[in-house]
Amino acid sequence: MNVTVFHFINSKPIEYYRQFERGFSILMGHDIYGVNQNHQQVAYARFHMFNDVAHNLYQLLDSEECDGGVSGIGVQKTFSKEQIKQALDQYSQHYGHLSKQSLDMDYEQINQFLHDCLSSAEQDGSVTVCFA
Repeated sequence: MNVTVFHFINSKPIEYYRQFERGFSILMGHDIYGVNQNHQQVAYARFHMFNDVAHNLYQLLDSEECDGGVSGIGVQKTFSKEQIKQALDQYSQHYGHLSKQSLDMDYEQINQFLHDCLSSAEQDGSVTVCFA
Protein backbone atom coordinates (compact mmCIF):
# COMPACT_ATOMS: atom_id res chain seq x y z
CA MET A 1 0.00 0.00 0.00
CA ASN A 2 1.45 3.37 -1.04
CA VAL A 3 0.58 6.37 1.06
CA THR A 4 1.10 9.93 -0.12
CA VAL A 5 1.49 12.55 2.55
CA PHE A 6 0.66 16.12 1.67
CA HIS A 7 1.91 19.04 3.70
CA PHE A 8 -0.35 22.07 3.71
CA ILE A 9 0.25 25.78 4.18
CA ASN A 10 -2.86 27.92 4.53
CA SER A 11 -4.98 24.98 3.28
CA LYS A 12 -3.02 24.56 0.02
CA PRO A 13 -0.54 21.74 -0.65
CA ILE A 14 3.07 22.85 -0.19
CA GLU A 15 3.75 21.77 -3.78
CA TYR A 16 1.37 24.55 -4.87
CA TYR A 17 3.66 27.12 -3.24
CA ARG A 18 6.86 25.49 -4.45
CA GLN A 19 5.85 26.02 -8.07
CA PHE A 20 6.11 29.76 -7.41
CA GLU A 21 9.38 29.52 -5.48
CA ARG A 22 11.56 30.76 -8.33
CA GLY A 23 9.51 33.78 -9.39
CA PHE A 24 6.61 34.68 -7.17
CA SER A 25 8.43 34.24 -3.87
CA ILE A 26 10.97 36.87 -4.82
CA LEU A 27 8.13 39.35 -4.34
CA MET A 28 6.30 37.57 -1.52
CA GLY A 29 7.84 37.59 1.92
CA HIS A 30 8.10 39.35 5.24
CA ASP A 31 9.08 43.01 4.90
CA ILE A 32 9.29 44.47 8.37
CA TYR A 33 10.05 48.18 8.81
CA GLY A 34 10.88 50.26 11.83
CA VAL A 35 9.68 53.85 11.47
CA ASN A 36 10.43 56.83 13.70
CA GLN A 37 8.05 59.64 14.69
CA ASN A 38 9.11 61.63 11.61
CA HIS A 39 7.88 58.73 9.45
CA GLN A 40 11.43 57.86 8.39
CA GLN A 41 12.54 54.26 8.03
CA VAL A 42 15.06 53.46 10.77
CA ALA A 43 15.15 49.65 10.56
CA TYR A 44 14.39 46.98 7.98
CA ALA A 45 14.27 43.19 7.93
CA ARG A 46 13.40 41.05 4.91
CA PHE A 47 12.65 37.34 4.98
CA HIS A 48 11.75 35.02 2.10
CA MET A 49 8.18 33.69 2.27
CA PHE A 50 9.35 30.19 3.29
CA ASN A 51 11.91 31.38 5.84
CA ASP A 52 10.78 30.16 9.26
CA VAL A 53 13.22 32.48 11.07
CA ALA A 54 10.87 35.39 10.31
CA HIS A 55 8.39 33.99 12.82
CA ASN A 56 10.99 34.42 15.57
CA LEU A 57 10.99 38.19 15.09
CA TYR A 58 7.20 38.28 15.47
CA GLN A 59 7.53 36.24 18.66
CA LEU A 60 10.26 38.45 20.09
CA LEU A 61 8.04 41.48 19.52
CA ASP A 62 5.01 39.63 20.95
CA SER A 63 3.25 40.26 17.62
CA GLU A 64 2.28 36.82 16.38
CA GLU A 65 -1.12 38.22 15.34
CA CYS A 66 0.71 40.28 12.69
CA ASP A 67 2.26 37.18 11.08
CA GLY A 68 0.35 36.05 8.00
CA GLY A 69 2.46 32.94 7.46
CA VAL A 70 4.19 33.92 4.22
CA SER A 71 4.26 37.67 4.95
CA GLY A 72 3.10 40.23 7.44
CA ILE A 73 -0.58 41.13 7.37
CA GLY A 74 -0.06 44.82 6.57
CA VAL A 75 -0.48 46.30 10.01
CA GLN A 76 1.67 48.44 12.25
CA LYS A 77 2.26 48.51 15.99
CA THR A 78 4.01 51.05 18.14
CA PHE A 79 6.56 49.81 20.66
CA SER A 80 8.01 51.63 23.64
CA LYS A 81 11.70 51.69 24.38
CA GLU A 82 11.06 49.18 27.20
CA GLN A 83 9.27 46.76 24.86
CA ILE A 84 12.15 46.81 22.39
CA LYS A 85 14.62 46.28 25.25
CA GLN A 86 12.54 43.31 26.39
CA ALA A 87 12.68 41.86 22.85
CA LEU A 88 16.46 42.30 22.84
CA ASP A 89 16.71 40.61 26.25
CA GLN A 90 14.70 37.66 24.92
CA TYR A 91 16.95 37.56 21.85
CA SER A 92 20.00 37.40 24.12
CA GLN A 93 18.45 34.62 26.20
CA HIS A 94 17.62 32.52 23.15
CA TYR A 95 20.57 33.25 20.87
CA GLY A 96 23.18 35.10 22.96
CA HIS A 97 25.08 31.91 23.80
CA LEU A 98 25.76 31.26 20.11
CA SER A 99 28.99 32.52 18.61
CA LYS A 100 28.91 34.98 15.73
CA GLN A 101 30.24 32.23 13.47
CA SER A 102 27.36 29.89 14.27
CA LEU A 103 24.63 32.54 13.99
CA ASP A 104 22.69 32.47 10.76
CA MET A 105 22.52 35.72 8.75
CA ASP A 106 18.81 35.86 9.49
CA TYR A 107 19.43 35.95 13.25
CA GLU A 108 22.01 38.67 12.75
CA GLN A 109 19.37 40.56 10.77
CA ILE A 110 16.93 40.25 13.69
CA ASN A 111 19.59 41.49 16.11
CA GLN A 112 20.40 44.49 13.90
CA PHE A 113 16.71 45.27 13.39
CA LEU A 114 16.03 45.31 17.12
CA HIS A 115 19.11 47.46 17.83
CA ASP A 116 18.10 49.94 15.12
CA CYS A 117 14.58 50.12 16.57
CA LEU A 118 15.99 50.62 20.07
CA SER A 119 18.21 53.45 18.88
CA SER A 120 15.18 55.24 17.44
CA ALA A 121 12.99 54.49 20.47
CA GLU A 122 15.65 55.94 22.77
CA GLN A 123 15.46 59.22 20.86
CA ASP A 124 11.69 59.37 20.33
CA GLY A 125 10.36 57.28 23.21
CA SER A 126 8.81 54.76 20.82
CA VAL A 127 9.16 53.20 17.37
CA THR A 128 6.47 51.98 14.98
CA VAL A 129 6.95 48.62 13.28
CA CYS A 130 5.14 47.87 10.04
CA PHE A 131 4.56 44.19 9.28
CA ALA A 132 4.15 43.86 5.50
